[in-house]
Amino acid sequence: MTATLVLHNGTVHTLNRSGSIHSAVAINGETIVRVGDLDAVRDLIGRETEVIDLDGRTVLPGFVDAHTHLEVTAHIRRLWIDATLSSPAEVIEAIEQAVRSRPPGEWIVVSSGFREPLPAKAVLDKIAPQHPVIVRRTMHVQMANSLAFGRSGLSPSNPRPKPGCRLEIGPDGEFTGLVEEAFDLFAVPEPSPQQLQAALADTAREMFTSHGVTTIYDMPASVEGVRCLQRLASARALPVRVRLHPILPPVHQGIAPLSHYTDIGLLSGFGDDWLRFGGVKLFVDGHERAAATNDAMHGGRDQSRYALLPRTYEQLVREVTVAMAGGVQIWLHAWGDYAQQLAIEAVEEASRATGITDHRTRIEHMLNAGYTSIDLDRVRAAGIVPVPQASFLKGDQPTDGLPKYVFRDAIDHGLRPAGSSDCTGSQPTLVNPWVGIEAMVARTNKSGITVDAGQAIGLTDALRVYTGNSAYAGFEEHVKGSIEPGKLADLAVVETDPYTVPADELASIKTAMTIIGGNSR
Repeated sequence: MTATLVLHNGTVHTLNRSGSIHSAVAINGETIVRVGDLDAVRDLIGRETEVIDLDGRTVLPGFVDAHTHLEVTAHIRRLWIDATLSSPAEVIEAIEQAVRSRPPGEWIVVSSGFREPLPAKAVLDKIAPQHPVIVRRTMHVQMANSLAFGRSGLSPSNPRPKPGCRLEIGPDGEFTGLVEEAFDLFAVPEPSPQQLQAALADTAREMFTSHGVTTIYDMPASVEGVRCLQRLASARALPVRVRLHPILPPVHQGIAPLSHYTDIGLLSGFGDDWLRFGGVKLFVDGHERAAATNDAMHGGRDQSRYALLPRTYEQLVREVTVAMAGGVQIWLHAWGDYAQQLAIEAVEEASRATGITDHRTRIEHMLNAGYTSIDLDRVRAAGIVPVPQASFLKGDQPTDGLPKYVFRDAIDHGLRPAGSSDCTGSQPTLVNPWVGIEAMVARTNKSGITVDAGQAIGLTDALRVYTGNSAYAGFEEHVKGSIEPGKLADLAVVETDPYTVPADELASIKTAMTIIGGNSR
């Protein structure tokens, strides 16, 4: 056997169980065949072998981003007005410019900064009286003008047209413009399949492959988005490996009910190494502002304003049980501790009912807040995988007295938290895994303030969060997450060995090359 590709003269951090370090790696086709020094792989070098001198660069396992929204990100980066790094004044200016350049009646959709204040509905009505306008802060929260509501047939008499969403009503009985978990209720025109497919490919390359991400666990936002990914995969044109986890109704972007997957016997893992069905996602509560916390549910806050609950506990248990029995992995969005408690109990009930223990049901956003009400030993015993977003620490978090991003606690309790960006394009700089890795190790936010230093973890643990742990969260640890013979040749080549970089400078590490299946992308 000869290798198709050999990398040598670098530092190869395998991140295998022993943490071995080498200087060369040999690849045949899409698979790693040997790791060692140049002498160890020399006999695999043939006339047709491509040999790359790393010139001192460092090789790591390709990163696995365990929670992404590629289609939403593609809309923001390629199809809507991207104002994610703009000030509130610049957002208004972008809308005014769109009003001048677009014919009356054409929709204007803007994505603003993650924590920037949204423009008031009255302001949007004034600057765009003839254009329906929506300004998105995230996929969960938007501000719409009067024409957007009118063109979509939405009425103040029905502020919750489906479970788990809210259209805010003011004291005057009219829409305030604030919309939560209901963007899909607006009649925003869809792009053509050709536009969407090109946007998906370009965005995957720009946002993920360029940062050494070789696999994403993704939530498609539409049926057409799923079709586009299949077309790209068939044409061998996907820039990154994708594992699909469609969202279940009734929440926004819910594509199809659980029965559509289980009734035809679709199992998690169906597909190939480039595009697979991974499972489904359902919401237990809403976004951060609409989280079901014990405080919200037990009198500390007005439950009618907070705690969006799209399904009852009985419905939750039924869906988790049916999915588990049918071999479909479940992701549970649960931001608040009350929602997380419901999720844990539902998983425990489903596991008892089915007898399945290695189900790896995931709780999305668990560990972002260190709720004292959540027993991490119980989480581990239930077979749950927490999926937090370390890079969110880089934002200026609200002060609520809770510890944040409790990776140290999780690892000490035997959990394997997965690394993820929750990329919707609203925080483009946080897609880079090195931002999350720096956050876990250095624990400083964007203002340089140290956040819960006691929750810091070492660099090796942080790297494993974005590699082996994420692969484990998708039942893929046998082919991804470390550099070992027999695993997929998915590698991130970086300019600098991270073990030589100060903790608070890890986010500055540059990707020199991303290799997926033995080919540079």
